[in-house]
Amino acid sequence: DALLTSTINCVTSFISGFAIFSILGYMAHKHNVKIEDVATEGEYEIPCKAQL
Repeated sequence: DALLTSTINCVTSFISGFAIFSILGYMAHKHNVKIEDVATEGEYEIPCKAQL
């Protein structure tokens, strides 16, 4: 059980990383700034209403 729990935790964290950094990459591209600036400055916010 411990091995299964650890594996599920690692896979979930890996997938979450893709989701977070794809959002940061999109924000950096949209505002024409480096991804380092988006990740550290904090002036960019994720909008509450997603526009798909």
